[in-house]
Amino acid sequence: MTRARAFRFGVFGENARSRGALLETARRAEDSGYSTFLLRDHFIEEPFGHQLATLTALATVAGATKELRVGSLVLSNDYRHPVMLAKEIATLDVLSNGRISRVRPRGDPGRARARDGGDSRLHRPLNAPRASRRP
Repeated sequence: MTRARAFRFGVFGENARSRGALLETARRAEDSGYSTFLLRDHFIEEPFGHQLATLTALATVAGATKELRVGSLVLSNDYRHPVMLAKEIATLDVLSNGRISRVRPRGDPGRARARDGGDSRLHRPLNAPRASRRP
C-alpha cells in the first residue's frame, strides 16, 4: 500500500520588483507555512510585467529562508547555454541544502527551429531520448 504524501502549497513571487519586496514575500510565505516559493522566467514585460532575474532571485530567497523550497515553473533556455544552466541549477541546489524544486528549462521550439534552419534535432527536451543513428 502506498503512503499518502502531505499536501503542500506554494507561492508565486512574480510581483516582487525589489530585494525588499522579494524577501518580504518569501519570509511571509515561510512564516505562513507555505512549502515552495516560485518565480517565472520571462524576458519581456507582457503579460506579467518586468521581473527580477530568476536564478539570482531564487538564490537570494534561499539564502534568506530556512526551509522554503525555491523553484521556477519554466526557465527560458533559448537564452542560456544548457551546460551553464545545468551548472547554475545544480549550484543553487547545493547552496540551498537541496531546497531546489521544479525547475524546467523550456524554450520556444518554433522560433528556435526557424532560427536554426528547421533542424528539429537541435530542440528536443533535455530528458528526451536521442534519435537512433542506425539506418
